[in-house]
Amino acid sequence: MRNIQPASRDAADHVSSGCDIGVAIVNYRSASLILGLIERWSRELCSAPRIVEIVVVDNDPGELDARVDWLGLPVTYLQSAGNVGYAPAVNAACGRLTTPYVLLLNPDAEIAIEAVDRMAAVLDSELSVGAVAPLHVDHEGKVTNPYRRIPSWVDLASHRTRLQRFEWARRRKRRYLCEELDGIHAGWPPSEVEQPPASCLLLRRGAIADEVMDERFPILFNDVDLSARLRLGGWRMLVDPRVSCRHEPATSTRYLGIQGEAEFYVGAYRFVEKWEGRVRAEAFRTCIIAELTFAARHQRGPRAESLQAIRALLRDRSVFDGLNQGDPVRAYWPPGISVTS
Repeated sequence: MRNIQPASRDAADHVSSGCDIGVAIVNYRSASLILGLIERWSRELCSAPRIVEIVVVDNDPGELDARVDWLGLPVTYLQSAGNVGYAPAVNAACGRLTTPYVLLLNPDAEIAIEAVDRMAAVLDSELSVGAVAPLHVDHEGKVTNPYRRIPSWVDLASHRTRLQRFEWARRRKRRYLCEELDGIHAGWPPSEVEQPPASCLLLRRGAIADEVMDERFPILFNDVDLSARLRLGGWRMLVDPRVSCRHEPATSTRYLGIQGEAEFYVGAYRFVEKWEGRVRAEAFRTCIIAELTFAARHQRGPRAESLQAIRALLRDRSVFDGLNQGDPVRAYWPPGISVTS
């Protein structure tokens, strides 16, 4: 493992029962969802005074603006210069929050304020817990399983390549995807997980040494890295099935199109390099390039062109070095290649 410093457990010694909660929300083409959340919460907040700050960072300037009626909620609105990425926007929001607890909340995640209070009660009583996530359900009320283990490069390669043809790789994939939690339901007790999703995640601020998100992961894998840092610091992470949020995944990232696939590979490489070193990251990159080469040969038209574009990005060491510093994929995407393929 690389030389990465964990957060000090001493940083959270001041935490006591009833700590205030701040909320960090990042907008990208999700204004209607945010305004719907504000409307619902405006009717609930009087019964749950622990939420004292809400910061909305707008990564799509012009969709929201400072003239929005926040219906009396304690909202601070920050407008980015453009789509700076999720991790920088979260850090900007958390930089304005002063509360001991911070709720990371995606616009596509619906949760009642009472449920947030119940999650906070877990942090109040379990001082070894650094983060709590709710049970996730889809818009039909069906329970989903977005919980993961912290992956190794072999886990990621097993998940995304034809290594799945081998039983050992399928076992690794099942373990990484936490298939034992596929049957989770509201009757389960709070359960420890390695990597809860950041779509709705209540954090103990003292568990994070510096910035909440590592900005080398601007789009994807920032939540995986966050979980890895919490675990390194000795913090536990729980899912509390007694509370739930309704989540419509990929509301913002679906606009990335095929670039989202490239962001996954680049984010995974960055993650492996940070936590396992360059040699294993290069092994992962080699596996993905081979997979893309094979897949492109069996596709036609725009999809084949898109796969070839991703492969070219990953093969070009000079481009990839820039990507690996935290630049988004769109900065290097070749002109003329559709992002929607």
